Amino acid sequence: MKPAQREPLPDVLRALALIGVVVVNAAGYAWAPSGPVLGRATPADEPLAWLAQGLQAFLIQGKAYPALAFLFGWGLAQSLRDRSRHALVQARSRLWRLLILGVLHGSLIYFGDILTMYALCGFIVLGTVNAPWPSLMRRLKFGLATAVGVSLGFFLLLLLLSGEEAAEPSFAAVATLPEFLALNFSTYAMVVLASAPLSLPVLCVCMLAGVVAARLRLLTHPRWRYWRRMQVRRWLPVLLLANLGYAVVLVIFSNREGERALWVDGLTPLVGVPLSAVFILAFAQAWSEGRLRWAARLAPLGRRTLSLYVGYSLWCMLMLSGLFVAWKPGTLALFASSLAVWLLAAVLAAHSRWRWPLEAWMGRRT
Repeated sequence: MKPAQREPLPDVLRALALIGVVVVNAAGYAWAPSGPVLGRATPADEPLAWLAQGLQAFLIQGKAYPALAFLFGWGLAQSLRDRSRHALVQARSRLWRLLILGVLHGSLIYFGDILTMYALCGFIVLGTVNAPWPSLMRRLKFGLATAVGVSLGFFLLLLLLSGEEAAEPSFAAVATLPEFLALNFSTYAMVVLASAPLSLPVLCVCMLAGVVAARLRLLTHPRWRYWRRMQVRRWLPVLLLANLGYAVVLVIFSNREGERALWVDGLTPLVGVPLSAVFILAFAQAWSEGRLRWAARLAPLGRRTLSLYVGYSLWCMLMLSGLFVAWKPGTLALFASSLAVWLLAAVLAAHSRWRWPLEAWMGRRT
């Protein structure tokens, strides 16, 4: 779909969600694979380091990936609006390319790749995009029940597995390319195999919700303004309070030396997914009321998120792994640098007249 024909709101939301991706991916990179997801506050005696980590836990952690999955489903529904066989063939081709890219990205560059899961979920959801409405809603309800059940089960399992932090090599300590590749690939394979039972149901239901929202025009049509406003008023205070508790627990347990509280990670989808949904509704409501039109400047970055995502992984590998620069910034400096990279990408995207490399490759017609 050409930029002039696109609704800017999903692109703006996609660009904003990438803030969460770049910040979280960098925060825990040097501590991976066995360390806390947001690393540890460093220097440990610096209040601003704790504040920066607290802001990441409260505002960002666990909110970006469900938002991007929702927008993935939205885009899938938009691309198949004409219900033609050609559109379906093109969608399948893009999913195969995304899967190939995800496997290469995860195996060689960044162990925490999410593209693999998005592609697999895309294949699962693809057949439901233009399903009859009753069938689509049944699948959404079943998917929601499955995702909640699996998330609760996963939390209980991690509660049992929590214990001492494993003494494993970290990406900050790797010194040679074979060592980096071996650690990166083994971690990626472990993440894919271990998290698939949780990730697939959660991501699929987020994508299905995006399909439903696109078909209803839930974020853009005036008839939904009152409904959006009421949902935000009803759920935002409760979810923010729950998220505050989650953030406090996450920061506390992330900074306990020698202890790996896996059960805290198990809380992430239970808190992050619903809050992400309400954030999207709140943003769409403010957008519909004309209070966020300035954010339209971010739409060009929202059309180039794939190149930013993979490019940022290369940046993390270059700067934060022991293989190259081996930079060891404090929490605040790393937080600020991640935001600076995102802001630079937004400026470059706004002044780009052509697609970025990965978007051009994904958009090639078969």
